[in-house]
Amino acid sequence: DVAVTGCVAAVAATGSIVTGGAAGRGGALIAPVHVCLVERRRLFDGLLDVLRALPAIGVGSALSFQSGPSRTADIEKTLILGMHGPKAVHVVVVEGDADS
Repeated sequence: DVAVTGCVAAVAATGSIVTGGAAGRGGALIAPVHVCLVERRRLFDGLLDVLRALPAIGVGSALSFQSGPSRTADIEKTLILGMHGPKAVHVVVVEGDADS
């Protein structure tokens, strides 16, 4: 029911998390509730700051930027949240290494 993961980076301005690399992207998309642990050193002010830092982080190009539940509406304009991923995402900023 709940997935707890780390992330490659997080964007403070949008509340987005960046998943991928060795941790993969699937864990953040399967459970209805996702709790993401973000190391303070991986928290960036804006998207451009994350993009500039990616070569130094060394995670490759298979990344996923997630900014909350997916939204979709059918022809009848019925809004559904979390159709393709979790319905709720909680981000917890931690000091030090989230793996320890």
